[in-house]
Amino acid sequence: MRPRAFSAALLPVALVCLSPREVLAFDVVQVGVGPTVVYGANFLGKPGDKTIGGKPAGDVYPGFGGTSFGYGLTLDVRVIEFLGLEIDYIKRTSRGKGDIDITNNGVTYPFEVEIQHEATQIPVLLKGVMPVPLFAPYVLVGKEFIRASGATATYSSKDGRGQLPPVGGYVDNYSYWTFGIGAEVKLPIPGWDVRIPFSARGSFNPSISDHLEDRVRIANNTISAFDTKFQYQVMGTLGVAAYF
Repeated sequence: MRPRAFSAALLPVALVCLSPREVLAFDVVQVGVGPTVVYGANFLGKPGDKTIGGKPAGDVYPGFGGTSFGYGLTLDVRVIEFLGLEIDYIKRTSRGKGDIDITNNGVTYPFEVEIQHEATQIPVLLKGVMPVPLFAPYVLVGKEFIRASGATATYSSKDGRGQLPPVGGYVDNYSYWTFGIGAEVKLPIPGWDVRIPFSARGSFNPSISDHLEDRVRIANNTISAFDTKFQYQVMGTLGVAAYF
């Protein structure tokens, strides 16, 4: 065996024999952990098929949009500085509002519909990093798993004249495909590797149906509950992480 090939064959064995501290000294693996805050928006478009029981239902289902704030923790495992796996744990309330007009006996009444649920978001994202010393940009792609609960939906009259029967909300766990761009700023603290990561992310939920009847529950030919899952999400993150 040639000397160069022999050395390459011994490298994995040598890494296994080294202690974790010695492996990290070679910058083969770095682990970062720290708190993060998020601010984002949720969107749900109107369905293309607006029928109930095969009959046109009219303008009873709006598009939804809303903003929300969240917080959590980030774990970032970095391999040879270029490749990473980021796993976040984020708590937030996802909400959205939309407007509908209900006509009764020739009179039109404007209403606002609000849907929301509590969300535990767990993004699992592959990360490609340009390891510039002080300012390192990166790209993200992966899947975001949503554990949802506490769904609600409400009607509110916009002019105080009309009234609709109470309505409920329901939700199952769902997921997003997520992509994003970001960067991390390394703080000049002697003896410490502390970074400020921030990112902008976009997400898409492919499971949302284009049929009205798949997004609501019907009782007596009227909507009794709204599914509160969202179709799109945009989110900004800002955190601080210590790397070891």
